[in-house]
Amino acid sequence: MPSGHGWKAKPGWKIVVVARGAVRFDIPREWPGQPTEEGSIRIHDRMSPDDNCQLEASLLPYQLRSGAGPSLTELLAGLDGAHDLTVLGRSEIHTGSGSRSDWVWNELRFRDDGRDALTRTCLAQGGGRYAVLTFTLWADDAACLDPVWSGILDSLEVGVTYDLSGRNPRRN
Repeated sequence: MPSGHGWKAKPGWKIVVVARGAVRFDIPREWPGQPTEEGSIRIHDRMSPDDNCQLEASLLPYQLRSGAGPSLTELLAGLDGAHDLTVLGRSEIHTGSGSRSDWVWNELRFRDDGRDALTRTCLAQGGGRYAVLTFTLWADDAACLDPVWSGILDSLEVGVTYDLSGRNPRRN
């Protein structure tokens, strides 16, 4: 992370940065993460195969000017069909915003290995950039992981990058 970035995570959490800050959010400090070959980052609550949840975050490779194109809600609805899941239930779409991004998310319930599981998909926009966060967890762990999901969304920033010196933040 660049020096002088000014970001701070709350105690017990650490900062995740994708594409020099174009996507930034906090996760629990002990959660391991690794980049994927596709350019996203994949984070677990524990090392696989002992993990109970997974978060994957990626920056979408295109930009839109404010007001151009479909709404976040319309784009999220389009992502629902991208899952190879037999959907047992779907939540309403939740909306929110932070100091540097707007976001929408919903939750799908499905079966995996004989257990109910959930996948929460968040589409966030800031500065004309878009990010997708997908959080997959066991349904019976949802209550204890809800504060983690809230912490991720509360800290989410999209569309701010730093030059290589780390001193010049800019909106894309």
